[in-house]
Parts: sequence; C-alpha cells; structure tokens
Amino acid sequence: MTSAVRIRWMGSGPRRLRLVAAAHLVAAAALLAAAGCTSDDGDTPVADDGVAQACAPSCGPDRCGQEDGCGGRCVCEGDASCLSCPLRLVRGLAAGAAGTVTVTVESSAVAGAPLPRLAELVISADRPVELQQVVVGPALAAARKRLHRFTDTDLPWQVTAEGHVRLMVFSGATHDDVPPGRWLSLRFAVPGGGDQVTFRLVRRPDLLAPAAADGPLQASRYDSPLRIPVRAGGEP
Repeated sequence: MTSAVRIRWMGSGPRRLRLVAAAHLVAAAALLAAAGCTSDDGDTPVADDGVAQACAPSCGPDRCGQEDGCGGRCVCEGDASCLSCPLRLVRGLAAGAAGTVTVTVESSAVAGAPLPRLAELVISADRPVELQQVVVGPALAAARKRLHRFTDTDLPWQVTAEGHVRLMVFSGATHDDVPPGRWLSLRFAVPGGGDQVTFRLVRRPDLLAPAAADGPLQASRYDSPLRIPVRAGGEP
C-alpha cells in the first residue's frame, strides 16, 4: 500500500525508522476508514499472543435490555428480526446523524449443529437506503474472518441490481468457526424522511457454510422483518 503521508526527517537510525513506520500505519488506517470498513476493536478482547478472543454474552429471557458482559446489551423481542434464529438482524445502539439507522448481524449456536465458517449475506430494505459503513464485530474478529472486497468498487459490500446489500464473509488467516455473537454493524443513511425502515435477511440457499450449519438456518424464520425508527433531526 502506498502511503499518502510523508514525513521529512533529517537523520537516520532507529528513531527515523519508527517515525516512518508510524506514518505508514496512520495512512493505512485512514485509507481503511475512508473505504468504510473498520474493525470493532473496542469490543474485542485480545490475548497475550495477539489473537482476538470470543466473548460469550450472558443473556436470558429476564435480561432484556441489560448489559450482556461483552460490551453490548441483551436483545429484546422488538429489537431483533428473530430471537430464536441462528442468524438475525438486530437494531443497533450506535448513535448516528439524523436520518441514519444502525443494523447489526448476530448469531447464536444451535445444539448438535456445527458453527459456520463462511457466509454470503444479502440484506434488503423496504425503501431506498445507502450503506455508509461496515464495522467487523467481535465474533468475526475472533475467528479472523475478512469481508470480500468487490473489484468494481473496492468496497466490502455490493449493491445488487435489486438494491439489496450483499456481503461475503471469507476465511482469513485461519479456517476457524465463527463463534456466537455480533458479526457486523452496518450504518445506513435513509434519505427522504419518514419514520421507520424495514430490513430483512434475504432468504437464499447456501447462505452459510458448511451445509450442516446452513440447514438449521434454512429451517428457521431468519428472513423475518426488523423495523427500525429513523432518527429525526431533533432527537438527542
């Protein structure tokens, strides 16, 4: 990657090398942020060996809205597309500008079924929306997964001919299973006003891999709607 930041330093030795390395790291972070893909590092515990560790949320029917022990909160019935599904859309908590909404993709384990390793997600909305940012959550970070970058835009998502958002989760450094938890956070702009927008995971075969992980998902109502109020300009 070519850095857009240059530091002029008259001298040599370790100090100069440290300054050059720091400049390239800052530039790389800026380029990633400009592309709209970031890592949810604040919520991802890291062990001494530098490998992100999965956090298992502590939730139950009596803990709706309470802290889950992993930097988030336990989801309430109206905040998720399908609480009992292996994969669901959840109303995000992230504050944003007026006319924006945040949607997260979250998973849970199914007894007797393997955890997924790969995924191809398609998300629809019932009105025009614009995806502004994708943030990788703790579950994908722990499994060291990456999002495919599409060649025509170099973005980690694709807008289909139908106006849906397509994201592809690939193996990165390992072929580890994705643990239960938050996969992604997506921030959408909702132009044109209005009081709410409805999102769905589009039903399609082979959404997850391996097939044994996709089977329980296909048997669920994972394409149920999630209705989210659009933040108005006068809200705090």
